Amino acid sequence: MTLKGQSSSLKFSRLISPPWTLTPLNINLEIAHTKKCETNTAFYQAAHKEFVEYFPGYNLIYTDRSLSRSKTASAAVLGDETFGP
Repeated sequence: MTLKGQSSSLKFSRLISPPWTLTPLNINLEIAHTKKCETNTAFYQAAHKEFVEYFPGYNLIYTDRSLSRSKTASAAVLGDETFGP
């Protein structure tokens, strides 16, 4: 199934294996505690470079979320493809 109203190739499918049998994801939250408005851009650039070099050959997926009082939007980029509003 594709997202309603979206022309991208993002597709969802049902899991074949029960979720509890899958290998858990390793999510790096090392810089999650930093506040963007209080952190130098060079820090983020250096952290990104180090992270990418640590995982050579992996597909990079970039995500973003915007939040206001009444609306939320999100987007993701994988290679040359963009998914979102």
